[in-house]
Amino acid sequence: MNPRRDRWGVRLSVALYRVILLLAFPPGFRGDVQEEMLQTFRARAGDTTGGGAGLPTLWARTLADLAWHGAAEWFAAARRAGAPAVRGWTGDFRQAVRSLRADPSFTLVALTTLALGVGANSAVFSVADAVLFRPLPYSQAERIVQVWRLSGTEGGRQNFSYPDLADVAAAQTTFDHLAPYAHRGATVEVGEVGVRVEAALTPPAFFDVMGVEPREGRVYHEATPDRTLRMAVLGSRLANSFPGGVEPGSTIRVDGLAYTVTGVMPRDFDFPVGVQLWLPVEADDERGSSWLLAVGRMAFGVTALEAEADVASLVQTLEVRFPGRYQRSGARIEPLREAFAGRVRPTLLLLLGTAAIVLLIACTNLAGLSMVRAASRADDIRVRVALGATRGAVARLAVTEGLILSLAGAGVGLPVAVWGAQALVRLAPSGMGGLNTVGIDPRVLVFTGLVAIATGVLFTLAPALRAAELAASGSVGAGRRASADRRGGRVRAGMVSGEVALAVVLLMGAGLLVRSLVNLHQVPIGFDPGTVRSLPVTLAAGGGTGDSLSVAGFVAEARRRLHRVPGVSAVAAIAYPPLGGSQWGTRVHAEGTPIQPRPQRYLARYNAVSPGYFEALQIPLVAGRTFMESDGADGAVAVVSESLAHTLWPGRDPLGRRLTNLEPDARPEWLTVVGVVGDVRNEGLTVESRGEAYQPYTQLPLRRVTFLIDGRWDDALRPTAVREALKDTRPSVAVPPPQPLVGAVAAARSRTRFGATLLAGFAALAVGLASLGVYGMIAYSVGRRRRELGIRVALGARPSELARVGARSGLAPAAAGTLVGVGLALATTRWIESLLFEVDAADPLTLAAVTALMLLIAAGASAVPALRAARVDPRTALQSD
Repeated sequence: MNPRRDRWGVRLSVALYRVILLLAFPPGFRGDVQEEMLQTFRARAGDTTGGGAGLPTLWARTLADLAWHGAAEWFAAARRAGAPAVRGWTGDFRQAVRSLRADPSFTLVALTTLALGVGANSAVFSVADAVLFRPLPYSQAERIVQVWRLSGTEGGRQNFSYPDLADVAAAQTTFDHLAPYAHRGATVEVGEVGVRVEAALTPPAFFDVMGVEPREGRVYHEATPDRTLRMAVLGSRLANSFPGGVEPGSTIRVDGLAYTVTGVMPRDFDFPVGVQLWLPVEADDERGSSWLLAVGRMAFGVTALEAEADVASLVQTLEVRFPGRYQRSGARIEPLREAFAGRVRPTLLLLLGTAAIVLLIACTNLAGLSMVRAASRADDIRVRVALGATRGAVARLAVTEGLILSLAGAGVGLPVAVWGAQALVRLAPSGMGGLNTVGIDPRVLVFTGLVAIATGVLFTLAPALRAAELAASGSVGAGRRASADRRGGRVRAGMVSGEVALAVVLLMGAGLLVRSLVNLHQVPIGFDPGTVRSLPVTLAAGGGTGDSLSVAGFVAEARRRLHRVPGVSAVAAIAYPPLGGSQWGTRVHAEGTPIQPRPQRYLARYNAVSPGYFEALQIPLVAGRTFMESDGADGAVAVVSESLAHTLWPGRDPLGRRLTNLEPDARPEWLTVVGVVGDVRNEGLTVESRGEAYQPYTQLPLRRVTFLIDGRWDDALRPTAVREALKDTRPSVAVPPPQPLVGAVAAARSRTRFGATLLAGFAALAVGLASLGVYGMIAYSVGRRRRELGIRVALGARPSELARVGARSGLAPAAAGTLVGVGLALATTRWIESLLFEVDAADPLTLAAVTALMLLIAAGASAVPALRAARVDPRTALQSD
């Protein structure tokens, strides 16, 4: 976290809180407690520095508290004021409704603008609330934490091996429960229906950590040593996805093995994020296999720092017991909320801020329109003053109109919020937790009401002051009225500049994210997904390696049968497919080179593939050859990626050289390099390719198999035909529907696409509103200066000169706003640096494009009223006043 940024955030929050207090409570109440409330808020805001979502959470609670108590105080103040005040507000309400009905064009524009602004804010808040702010649906969720092992000189987060975590869990003193868990894909079959889901391997203690009971049934017991009794717990969504549903006691097949369903979890249980199937984890004694994550429930009274120190000391004892295996060990404790928010927190906070900016632009636009409307009703206001109305009564009527519009706009905006929330859920990247609880609930309704009230006050504040000023000028001369008109013009010009500046900020952010998305599309992924579809299967529960004859034989026979399916043009198999999210990292050593200490050894990926894999995905062959059906019979061979070849044998020909795995507890096996292929981005589009060593399934019989099938996916090649071919090979194997490989590439871009798409949409809306503001500004200016323009024509002015006079009144504030917006953009875009890819937050090309676009749009918005000024008829203009 940036301390300086935190301090500025606290100062701005305190200043904004001071303004909100002026609106939330009546004057008499503020005089008694305002300073005390300010001091309390300042202290609470200071405590949130460095706390991630601490400040937004504080604001959410504060606004809810102000809405509740503020309404009560205003009601009490109204009661103390007596019946006349109530009758006055009632009369204002009736008068405001009549006034709005008499001006349907303004009312329609205002309602549409408010519905879009308030609805968009409510939609974004509903998602951000579910992911970032809403209390987790677990008992005493603040005690649940993620536990990480730190290792290496940089203190990188590492998983645990089963024996290591068992040792830590047995010796720790700061947790009531500490449990491991791991992700893996699984195919669940009920009858003839099979679906691919994300599964979690957990012990029964995992559910004690989470503090959640199943909706139906119970959780499972420890796995039986002989594996004769297999138990599973299902998520609500998975249980309801099969015809007739699945109830406790039912039998399902998971990766071809029969499991008894013991329970179904509640709908809002979403941990690990996206998991819909929980299976018992099986113990192992391989300390070199770090594949488990850990989650714990801290004991009462224990702080995160104390728990972190406890686990760190226990992990460090492992370093002493097993020298050379671990280096610079430590521990990290994170709140469970981090598992739900993850990497999407900056994106959601950005969208919240963006939606608020769009609403502010909308308020500014409506304020400008309302000021123009107030000026056009100047004679009516002066008549009311002549009949005895006070300046306060005139201003109060303007505020009443604004509140009616804002509340009505919020009502119209609720369907927009529902649709927008559904769209956000569909666009959301994978790994975002809490999406199953997104909806328009009471929290979102309260937020919508608060936003509506704040909007009404914001966009009626300037018009109310303007109306009061017009009321005051009703009893004075034309000079005072002209001065008021000039001041009103300067205020409107300032509003236009503010709108344009905010629109430039949003355009800059959208431009940077769009460029990042373009850069992601241009990243060479190393393979061509084309029309290939992936079909993952698991030959036995729990993963690992198996009998080479059975695994390799299954792969070879399945490939032969799939090749005979009409429409199939290529079939290959791989254990860990590209961009699949899983990997098997191991530290490798090249023959004939000095053996480095373990932390300095190169970490490469080991993968099992079938012949034809590189050809199916069009991975380029750089040197040597790829695998043949006969490989594995006469010695261990490998095909390595370019980066691994350059790392292990820089400047030398890698063909014929050998490498081995030097992990502790691993069986060293020398692999002879027979080919070099291009790098593939397996760990994500933003991560450089890590070296990879491929082996044939005959040598590395991993039970993980993903078939990659290319062909004409139409009536000639149906998923049912593929399923039948695999079932013919091994009837017990679970076969999910094949999925296009391009989906994995799209998922890798989803986080950037999510932010870029939404920010671009908000930026387009902001630019449209700002353009409307520029247009309205010039149109009003031309209308007010018709007499002056007529005199100019009568004196011989050319139409081009009149057009320049008309356009200058709008283009000047638009240009000033663009310059201010450029400065704001340079100051604020650094907040989204974590979301950018291969583009600088102050990218000059994007900045120049945004500036030119905004000026061009402002010029276009100025064109129509400027041309109207050029066609002024001097006789009509001179007779108009």
